[in-house]
Amino acid sequence: MKVLLVSCLLFLFAGSAHAVQLSVAGELNYSKYFGGGALAQPKLGHGAGVFLDFRSFAVGFQLGAVYMKRITARDGGGLNTFPFVQLPLALRLWIGRKVVLSGGGYWAQGMGSFPSIGVRSYDYGAFGGVTFNFPIAILTAMFFDFRYLHGLADISSIKGDTTWRDVQCLVGFKFGR
Repeated sequence: MKVLLVSCLLFLFAGSAHAVQLSVAGELNYSKYFGGGALAQPKLGHGAGVFLDFRSFAVGFQLGAVYMKRITARDGGGLNTFPFVQLPLALRLWIGRKVVLSGGGYWAQGMGSFPSIGVRSYDYGAFGGVTFNFPIAILTAMFFDFRYLHGLADISSIKGDTTWRDVQCLVGFKFGR
């Protein structure tokens, strides 16, 4: 345990080649599910998230938690709202100080259940994205993170092979080196 603690402290505070950043963000998403004959009309959803970036030179990884509402239009009017907590894990590649490419996977757990409309309350998948960072003060930057999420879980409890597809935009602030 002591070795792990010392290793974490060294990673956090050793040299300028290593960096840890805390990020907070607002989230917008445009989500739809389709397959198995079902196609949902996407509507703009929203949420918020927090992330930890661990970086060494130009490569690192990101852990996060995002509360998001996926919203779709019902046939015949009205909206379906699916609140989820998404846990992304990404490998990130910094291109200079302002551009970051990322790819990874996510697990999303529904807040509540949706069996009455035939949608399971979990999702997992892969994503890719690009982030643009804009320094605004010492150890602080504003960022815009654009991601495409490709669901891999069959979310339909009625019709087979139905998956989520999301376009996600995160806007927020990063704190740290």
